[in-house]
Amino acid sequence: MGAYAAYRGWYEIRVQRTPAVRDPVIDAPGAVLRKITDALDAVALQRLPASSRAC
Repeated sequence: MGAYAAYRGWYEIRVQRTPAVRDPVIDAPGAVLRKITDALDAVALQRLPASSRAC
């Protein structure tokens, strides 16, 4: 975990210099997190009554 944190810090410095930087080591955890979040949102929406759902 420490190595990832150090790499992430180095990545943030690169992004400040060149905003268009893409990096698969950084993008992969974000993609996984998006999938988990989408799945949890779908489950939550199924459990909420229709009157409670946001538009």
